Amino acid sequence: MNKTRLLALLPFAACLLLAQGVMAGPNPDYVVSVDGPVRIDNPAVGQSISLAVRASGTTEVKGVVVRVLFDPAVVEFLSYTLGDITPGALALPKAPDVREDGLAEVDGGSTILGGGLTTVTTGGLLSTFHFEVIGELTEGGSGIWVTSVELNTSADPDDEDVFTYDDGELGIRLVRRFSNRIFNAEVTRRFNGATIAWESRLVGLTDTLRIRPSGDSDWRIVTSQSVDQFDTNVVTAARVLFADGIAVDDSNTTIIDSSLTDVGLGPPYADDFFPSLLELRRLLLSRRHLVRIDSLTADTQYEYAARSTELAGSASNQLTGRFRTRLAPDLRPVAASDLDVQATRKSASASWFTNRPADTQLLINDTDGNQVGLVLLDPEGTFAHAATVGLLLPGTEYSFVVTSRLVGADDLIADGLLTEEDVTVVKTGTFRTRAERQAVRLLAPPTRVVSPETAVISFQFNQIALATIDY
Repeated sequence: MNKTRLLALLPFAACLLLAQGVMAGPNPDYVVSVDGPVRIDNPAVGQSISLAVRASGTTEVKGVVVRVLFDPAVVEFLSYTLGDITPGALALPKAPDVREDGLAEVDGGSTILGGGLTTVTTGGLLSTFHFEVIGELTEGGSGIWVTSVELNTSADPDDEDVFTYDDGELGIRLVRRFSNRIFNAEVTRRFNGATIAWESRLVGLTDTLRIRPSGDSDWRIVTSQSVDQFDTNVVTAARVLFADGIAVDDSNTTIIDSSLTDVGLGPPYADDFFPSLLELRRLLLSRRHLVRIDSLTADTQYEYAARSTELAGSASNQLTGRFRTRLAPDLRPVAASDLDVQATRKSASASWFTNRPADTQLLINDTDGNQVGLVLLDPEGTFAHAATVGLLLPGTEYSFVVTSRLVGADDLIADGLLTEEDVTVVKTGTFRTRAERQAVRLLAPPTRVVSPETAVISFQFNQIALATIDY
């Protein structure tokens, strides 16, 4: 049993070995590292970057080959210099090769000339690669990565020890950072549009949002200028005061006058200048951004990319996401049918049907218009409606009002798709409860009129009744 388990585990162990590297030579346990920063934020065009690759835990070395990956649109390879791990070694230059994915690889190699010549060493600097930044970083950033390191003591493959690395595993990460980050996106979906809101770290005026159905190649661009409602002088004044760090309040009027006079916006001011400036300041300080998108297709998945621009003109990071618009609403007006009202001596019941889910309401009034009963049912909506009102008086006339209102109608009304008359159906009428039953009784003793051949007996009851005479 133990032997079987061991054989089953061998292939897995072999996979782990291959993933880490090929260790056949005299340096099976060496460790590779890089000197200097492993991350550079916002590298500027023209900036020099060097990647120094080092090994430790070696025993004997003749030749070195280090392969480095980079994006030639962002950085340009200038040169590499030999390290100190193999003194007197000869450099083996090689020009960068561009891969199919657009990234480039360059090898930095060296070897000690002479058969059988090696250096006994516990480690050192293998080589240093020199680059210059030539392009702007994209949103996702870039990097300069070590993809493989080979140490050998001869040209024999059995004397080679090779480490391989995934892209992005070992090297220098180039990161584009944004001082004005945007975050906390919220999407409010409609069937024919959406509202996307987010927050920003810095105060901003302009928001740009790109949106398209998922899978499409063309973007639709929506720009929200939050300050369109304000006069241009008010907007300019807000920019100046924010840049100067001046708060807008009554105690700072002298400082405000001085700051705005320098840009030609000083007093006298229009009557609505300061109220508008205060309102704009409150809007900007909220750091809340909102873009409304109309004319979208119902039940469709969209992807979007949002960006804000702060007062000084610096763009934010790009905030991306996806959402699906709601199903197209049913715009049929609600209608009622098959109304039936039944009354007993002390109650009344009504039943009816609607063509769409709606609530149930039955109102009972007396002949003077006073409410004597009200039933509200089915707030979640139903097609079949039934309601009963009790505690009525026997033999009394009442009026009724049957009402059903479409559930979820408020949004449709707010969007101008339906009116209150479209979402509400009302039926009215009257009914009389049944009279109270009374016991049959004689109002007076029976009277008799007798002749030789006939007899007439008369009865007087309190209600219509059938009299039976036995003789």
